[in-house]
Order: sequence, then structure tokens, then C-alpha cells
Amino acid sequence: LIVAWFFHPLVLVADLAGTLSAIVYRKRVTCVFPQGMIASCAPVLMGWLAVNASVNWQTLLLCLLISLWLPSHIWSIMLSHREDYLQAGISYFPINHNFLFVSRILLGLSILLALAALGLYWVSDLGWLYLGVALTTGLLMVYASWRLMHSRSSRDAWRLYKYSAFPYLGLLFLTIAVDIWLRL
Repeated sequence: LIVAWFFHPLVLVADLAGTLSAIVYRKRVTCVFPQGMIASCAPVLMGWLAVNASVNWQTLLLCLLISLWLPSHIWSIMLSHREDYLQAGISYFPINHNFLFVSRILLGLSILLALAALGLYWVSDLGWLYLGVALTTGLLMVYASWRLMHSRSSRDAWRLYKYSAFPYLGLLFLTIAVDIWLRL
């Protein structure tokens, strides 16, 4: 937090919001999404604000991308190990809801996620490399969510989790860096 202050006061605010949401509110809610979203967006905001102390559409879409990605990543692993969570006494969303209901929400969020990734292309100075990767990975994410909705199997929930873990978000962020670097 001290180092964040030296970059810019807004970096400190983003760091503090992320840290507090990850520590304080984590066990006090019935759904891990709101505070997880804040904690997950904080590193991106900190990096952005350290370099450019203003928020614009690119920043907001990066945060939206992470926020829409988070349920696919977290809820899918919870669905794949649903019985373990229930045996451990954890019964908040998505564990306490019908598998089909949750998988429909995941499909809808995957479609919005793909659209947010494409929106990032339109509001930023990214090139064809990013557009191609965003289209391909977005379609794969939608397909994986659609497959989960139709199969309702813990195996497909695990596949969605594995795909969302690195390949999806990791490739998008890596492609952003490579795309910018290639055009310098």
C-alpha cells in the first residue's frame, strides 16, 4: 500500500479497495461474486493507473472483461466439485441452486464476455492479432458454457474451469501485450 501511494493516490485507492474486498467481506456474503470482482479488477486498475492516471473506456472494458470472466472461472470449479462443497457446509451461490439454472447464467455471461473482449478491440488501438484471438477464444468459451448447460456434468464444468483458468484470460492479456509490442 505504501508503494502504491508513491505511484499515484488513485493506485492506492484501487489497491486498498482490492485488499479490503478480498480480506474483510469474503466470508460475510452468500455469493462470492461482488467482492471477488473488486479484488480481481484491482491489479488491472493499479497497473493502468500507475502508468496513466485516468480512467477511460479501455479501462472500464478491461474491468468488465475480468468481472464477466470471474463467474466462469470460479462457479465452474464449484459446480465440478459440488458435493465436496456441500459436505464442507458451503451452501452459497452457485452451490445452493439448480445446476441448469447456474449453467444458463454461465452461458449468458460467456456471451457477454465474448462481446466485452470484442468491444475492447473497438475502443482501443489493438490490431488484427487481438481481434482473431478474441474471436476464437470467445467462441470457445461460449461453446464450453453451452456444452456444460446441455450435459450438466461435473466433467464439463471442470473443462470450463480449465479453459477459463489460463487459456482464455491469459491468452487475451498476452495477446494484448504482443499486439502492442508488434506495432511499436
